[in-house]
Amino acid sequence: MKNVTLLLYFLLAYQWSLFSQVKHDYVWPFGYDSIQFWNGLYEGGSLVNFNTSPPTITLNDFATDYPFASISDKNGNLIAFTDGCRIVNRNRGLMLNGDSLNPGEVYNHYCNLPYFYPVVQPCIFLPKPGNDSLYYLFHLRSDDHFRNPMNLLYSVIDVRGDNGNGAVVRKNVELLSDSIYLGQFVTATKHANGRDWWVVVTRTFHSEMHVTLVTADTVQYMGMQDVGFTEVDYRYCCNQTRFTPDGSRFFRNHPGGMLMLDFDRCSGMFSNPVYWDYNTMPSGSGGVSISHNNRFLYLTTGGSIHQLDLKATDILSSRVIVAEYDGFMSPEPTFFFHAQLGPDGKIYILTTTNNDILHVIHHPDKKGIACNVEQHGIKLPARGSFFEPNFPNYRLGPIDGSPCDTLGIDNLPVAHFRLDVVDTLAPQLMEFTDLSYYEPATWHWDFGDGATSQDTSPVHLYQAPGLYSVCLTVCNANACDTACQEIEVKALSSTTYQAVEEEWSLYPNPAGETLHLQTETAIETLRIFDATGREMHSFSVTQSKEGATVQIRQLPGGLYYLVLRSKEKVWSGKFVKR
Repeated sequence: MKNVTLLLYFLLAYQWSLFSQVKHDYVWPFGYDSIQFWNGLYEGGSLVNFNTSPPTITLNDFATDYPFASISDKNGNLIAFTDGCRIVNRNRGLMLNGDSLNPGEVYNHYCNLPYFYPVVQPCIFLPKPGNDSLYYLFHLRSDDHFRNPMNLLYSVIDVRGDNGNGAVVRKNVELLSDSIYLGQFVTATKHANGRDWWVVVTRTFHSEMHVTLVTADTVQYMGMQDVGFTEVDYRYCCNQTRFTPDGSRFFRNHPGGMLMLDFDRCSGMFSNPVYWDYNTMPSGSGGVSISHNNRFLYLTTGGSIHQLDLKATDILSSRVIVAEYDGFMSPEPTFFFHAQLGPDGKIYILTTTNNDILHVIHHPDKKGIACNVEQHGIKLPARGSFFEPNFPNYRLGPIDGSPCDTLGIDNLPVAHFRLDVVDTLAPQLMEFTDLSYYEPATWHWDFGDGATSQDTSPVHLYQAPGLYSVCLTVCNANACDTACQEIEVKALSSTTYQAVEEEWSLYPNPAGETLHLQTETAIETLRIFDATGREMHSFSVTQSKEGATVQIRQLPGGLYYLVLRSKEKVWSGKFVKR
């Protein structure tokens, strides 16, 4: 009996070590290999570090340009990144044996400038299953100056090498040789057993997918799958492929349209192709990303960001535009380009040219404009490159009870959350975003003031300023986990909310039964949405030349979004109902 108890203890300890901290995507590099002042802007590298909230952003000197992929250890410490020509270590210098990735004519022409390897998003790092010291880098190699990748290769990093700086112990191992579509990067998702990996690349001009299985023992090319769909011309460059965070769907985006496929994490098989032709919507080089809760798909198409509801009966008909390019330049036009879901649950969007900003979708789990797109929301200390690091969902567990749930690994939920002050004028209203992983089934929030909630991501109004300890407990049939943060709630402000255009204002904010709107032009329509994006109706509006008065006594307390339209303009803002 003692031996059985000891065995169960070690099995549980192994699972907790596997599922506790998973921060392989916590450090994102952007930019170039040297720091110099050019035309009023710093050239060099920016590191975005998600080990703090909000993330810490620093100016750095890299040994490479255009980082395509990066990897941190499970505690969030940077290990390496790559530009497709070389691998850089945690100190941002060339890793031991990290030169000469993808050797050949293209390497000789581009990588000795120094420059980056001319394939769009061609790399991804994966931890070796069952090993905390070894990491795989999968990378595409091009055979000609038309930048048409022909080989999928992999290399192996041992983080213990070179006195802990890391060393490349295997390099340029060929997995397959074929025509691989240059505009669709290497993509990966977890196997249904919760340990292994599926790696996918797409074939040029065809509907086939190349699939590789990465296990604790082998890296095995599993062959090519024809998804049974006659595609349009895929020669165009620079878009993305992406799995949903839960790995159940796969999206292949390009300027002509979007291909959606179901994916079986047990068998590695694709099925049920659906194609959306961009002739039905604005198109252009852009990206694709999916919200943390797997519900909302975001497409960036140069001048606009589109949201689609993956739970809708007709997904394409659910499409709404949640942002349109506002004309901002920094220093070039900041059109929307590649997108990546961050570990904080926000989606970060690059621009189509070398600028020093990132666009941010703050609440991608919410429907419509409630997702809160902030254009040029992050200022980088240096101009970034065209690309951002490529990550899979490292925090994906097994499909419990599936035919491939064969390793005895259970989903042990990990509690994790983010908090945001809803508005600086209403600092006592806090929004909590659940970021827990490994299949939580229930949520219990203790806000530290005697109030609780079972909502997934609640909004809570504190009645008084002060320090509060907020705890989230998540549970499923296997286990529970609790995470706590101490927060400071500041006093309410009585300052009037003033729009950026300074042509209208609303007050008081927070409001009680009545909201006053001061405008210079007559209001034609007034719409109010709650924090989930649901439109509220039936408001009594009294309008005069000084503005309008809106009766909001029927609204429950919380955050709301207001959209006003006159003959010439549209304004938007937000307010808090007490």
